[in-house]
Amino acid sequence: MLHKVSYISASRNNSIGHQCLFTGCLFVFVFILFPFTTFAQEEEADTTLQIVEIEEELVLDTVFSDRKFLDRGASEITYTKGINGIKIFRPDTTLDYFHIYDPARQKDFRFLNTGNIGSAAHYIFFDNYTPFGFRTGHEQFDVYRFTKDNIPFYNSRVSYSNLKIMIGTNREQLYEATHNQNIGSQFNFGFNFRRVASTGLYTNQETGNNSAALTARVNSKNKRYTAQTILQLNNMKSLENGGVEFTGMFDDTTFTTKTLLEVNSPNARTEDREMGALVRQSYSFGKKAYESINDTTVLYEFYPSITFYHEAEYKRRKYRFYDTNPDSLFYDDFYSISDSIENQYIFKDLRNEFGVNFSRIKCIDTTGSPQYNDFLIRASATYAYLEWFNQFHFESLSELNVNFSVSDHPNVEGRFLYAGNLRMALASYNQGDLRANAYLGLQGDKWGQLKVLSGYSRQEPAYVAQRFFIRDFSWQNDFQKENYFWLGADYILPKHRLGLSGRMFTLSNLIYYDSDRRPAQSDNAQNVFTASLDHSLRVGWFGLDNLLRVQYLTQDDALRVPLFWMRSSIYAQGRIFKKVMLGKVGFDMYYNTPYDALYYFPMTGQFQLNGNNTLNYVPRLDLFLSFQVKSLSIFAKMQNLLQGIGEQNGNFNFYRYPEYDRAFKVGLSWDFYN
Repeated sequence: MLHKVSYISASRNNSIGHQCLFTGCLFVFVFILFPFTTFAQEEEADTTLQIVEIEEELVLDTVFSDRKFLDRGASEITYTKGINGIKIFRPDTTLDYFHIYDPARQKDFRFLNTGNIGSAAHYIFFDNYTPFGFRTGHEQFDVYRFTKDNIPFYNSRVSYSNLKIMIGTNREQLYEATHNQNIGSQFNFGFNFRRVASTGLYTNQETGNNSAALTARVNSKNKRYTAQTILQLNNMKSLENGGVEFTGMFDDTTFTTKTLLEVNSPNARTEDREMGALVRQSYSFGKKAYESINDTTVLYEFYPSITFYHEAEYKRRKYRFYDTNPDSLFYDDFYSISDSIENQYIFKDLRNEFGVNFSRIKCIDTTGSPQYNDFLIRASATYAYLEWFNQFHFESLSELNVNFSVSDHPNVEGRFLYAGNLRMALASYNQGDLRANAYLGLQGDKWGQLKVLSGYSRQEPAYVAQRFFIRDFSWQNDFQKENYFWLGADYILPKHRLGLSGRMFTLSNLIYYDSDRRPAQSDNAQNVFTASLDHSLRVGWFGLDNLLRVQYLTQDDALRVPLFWMRSSIYAQGRIFKKVMLGKVGFDMYYNTPYDALYYFPMTGQFQLNGNNTLNYVPRLDLFLSFQVKSLSIFAKMQNLLQGIGEQNGNFNFYRYPEYDRAFKVGLSWDFYN
């Protein structure tokens, strides 16, 4: 008979102290999950396993005598992205792109903000980013939000924490904290927090975004039943100056004090607050396994092959823009005879989702790991009740969506790659929406990975494009559904750190915001061709990372993107101080070709055409230094190094919104393991 033996660590006191720090957070989850934990405790124990208690139950986040759990590289900490995530990731412990801290400008760098960290952001590289289903249309802060699809869910036998801090001039700051911990063998909780804030250089430019998420997971003893909970808060606050009035500021070197420049709305601000709660319950069928930790300790593991689940989610969002001293010339038709102007609404979303995931397990190998067949099938149905209202309009809506997908398993290495996904909206506001996409590919040991992709989307425009209500001004449109078709290919050669991609989009009925600040629908079908090169070259201590992108539009009546865009990094990296420290020093260069960049109008919260004002750009150079000792990484950088030298006075991110000025930044990332 195989016995599972509890083990008491020599560092038990330290573990208890570590747990007490987060005890207050647990009361909320105990209250929410109490019915589920009761069910879990009543679950029958596995009859093939006997529990031998020695003083107390095994606490999985204590330090085992086996030293592998204390070693950073072998701590076996993994996570999935989102509550329905299956693909397994490991925390990034490299210095690659570590110094690029702005959530809108990180590794793949598809977005730009309006000139200050935490401010409204919009894509600079076109892709089909639109989420499926009902959309309010206010998506300018989405890159900073925590959602059920991007919150990490950790799986670790040790408690894991990560702290990130970045500070810079103009009180620019980014704080991130992550903690994951097991309490006994059946309960796990996590905490994620992010603050992005800055006062900015220009009048009325301050930002202050806070996001927090608490997660909890309860398993039955045999790990077949799981209950998970998310409590989340996204609180976005941004002072909105409408951009500078003098767009020739970079051609006139006499301007040195940015706060003296006049702005379009010196008294406006946007507040976007979202609170949500989600409970997910699932029951799985699969295979059991046992892992020997040492001579006296054996851990029980369960690997699901088919999982049935139910999710219940509630979100409440309050969006408000207001200006206490509006300028009638700036707001034009939106202006009313009053001492203030306001655009606000409350949106409520209550939804239930039922689904199933299936992938067959062939066997459990000699290491106790599952060997899956290379397929994954998912099916789900979602019903939602929605309410949108302000003091001028109320509307209740419903949503019924179905989703079916089949793909290769994300955690199985196979030669053939494939996926197909179909989503349909069957009722209410989005009735008739459809999204289908697929890919086929090959994975080679030497020549890399090749995928051919295709997709089609037919989707209702966002709510704000169809209906807009404020005092003395509104619109109610009847736009047709937007249609996207795309075809493309991706090639990745990991050995040579090379990635290539190309896309062809055909867009019809495209919604955009014209220079009169109203939504419009394009009458012309438009083709967009994009190509991207991502390559890293390492020779000894020296490295060169290039991200190059080309975008060509056959029509420019609705879209505005640069023809060419690049980010290049040249650096030296290696072990120093008797190979104890990993050091890296280098330069980042950014450049894009001139184009008619969009303008952000804070009253509607939309990026609109700017009236065909072409903006010219000069290269931007950042100097950075970073190093790493064990689990601590630190960087320092001088941003926009060449500003003020010759003609390098600066650029605009968007029309009337200048980019970052020269500034000094420092930051750190620190991992903690118990």
